[in-house]
Amino acid sequence: MTRGRTGATYHLTSLGPFPVAAVLDRLRDRGHHFASLTREQWVHALNETGDDILALAATHLPSASDADAPVAFGRDNTLIALADSPISFPPIEGAVLDAYLDHFADTGFFPAPSEMRT
Repeated sequence: MTRGRTGATYHLTSLGPFPVAAVLDRLRDRGHHFASLTREQWVHALNETGDDILALAATHLPSASDADAPVAFGRDNTLIALADSPISFPPIEGAVLDAYLDHFADTGFFPAPSEMRT
């Protein structure tokens, strides 16, 4: 890579759309309690963090005001780069989703349910 350049973007995403509501439901099943926000409230909250990555994420939120609309990321660069590879992308559901949520909880990225604000 050339200094000062980030290169191409490679999204490691599932093949099909995945609604944010599925993650929220799974977190609620794990004891997390939080309020539902409109798209505008999410955009405001993400922009207020001071984190450039989260502010960028705000631009990718669906225009719908609920969490049922999936967020889509292009994966063309990833598919081209891995064309001759045995790597596959399992659907994000059940055990795969739980593995992600377990990792985020174990690393402290997600607070324990008792630490959640409502």
